[in-house]
Amino acid sequence: MAEIRLLLLSLAGFFAVTTTTPLNVFGTRRLLVNPDEEAPSYRLDQASKATTIEDVLRILFPDREPADVWQELTVERDVLNNEARLGQSVVTRPATSDDLFQIQNQVDESQCSIPINVTVDAYQELGYEKGLGTHLWPDCVTVPRCHSQCGCCGEGQICSSTSDSKVEIQKMFYVFTESDSHVAIKNITAHTYCTCQADVGGVPISSTLCPPPQEGCSPRQVWDDKSCACKCAKMCPEPYLQDPYTCECDCLHSNKACGKVKRGQRRLPDAGCQCVESNDCDEPTCKYGLFDMIGCRCPPS
Repeated sequence: MAEIRLLLLSLAGFFAVTTTTPLNVFGTRRLLVNPDEEAPSYRLDQASKATTIEDVLRILFPDREPADVWQELTVERDVLNNEARLGQSVVTRPATSDDLFQIQNQVDESQCSIPINVTVDAYQELGYEKGLGTHLWPDCVTVPRCHSQCGCCGEGQICSSTSDSKVEIQKMFYVFTESDSHVAIKNITAHTYCTCQADVGGVPISSTLCPPPQEGCSPRQVWDDKSCACKCAKMCPEPYLQDPYTCECDCLHSNKACGKVKRGQRRLPDAGCQCVESNDCDEPTCKYGLFDMIGCRCPPS
């Protein structure tokens, strides 16, 4: 916790005592440490991992009550100011119970526990490519998810979700083209709570931001750990629409232009042909037989 670490910087001087008389250095009272006990560096390390200010004081001063230790501290203003560190006119006052409460409240507010809303791109979630004629409104939504900025964790840890903290929430989007419009409902992964987990290179050991489901994705889908969902590996060429679950490219009954392409009465538009040829788009569904890649059209009846 950042606040506890700052406090430890102030308390670290307590362990450097070489005299039997308590000293006051820059307004901070130094308290004696029993030389027969564990090394001060070990105790400092343990105190930095504590979750309450009372625990910090109990670890640093096991033979004293935290309240008694706190009463002997002083509060320094501009404690990180270079001149203050040199002992030049430091303003101090006795520490109070309100100060103790404020520090603990700061720690509580910075705990890794509550997810924060993040922005999710609607086109990525529904499998549409921007600029190909299909428009989504809204084009982004927010969902609560865990990430490194959700709270403070100890060294070597990162704030992240767990497998049992993931839920699916419904989001609705208005999908419209020049010839058609409909409302799409999409389940998007969200997180209910966060925990501190071991971190390797910014990624928790136990999982990525969102680990893939044990049953895996369907054959035409791939796992996307950024959106925390199975997504279609390829897009659909315009004017076809994609089923987000089966990833099939098909036409709405009301889309007459798409229906003509599906029945082989019209060639797939150039943009759609290029998308299929580049392997970014899946071959569209045809009413009579398979899609002809060379002619870029469905066979006629």
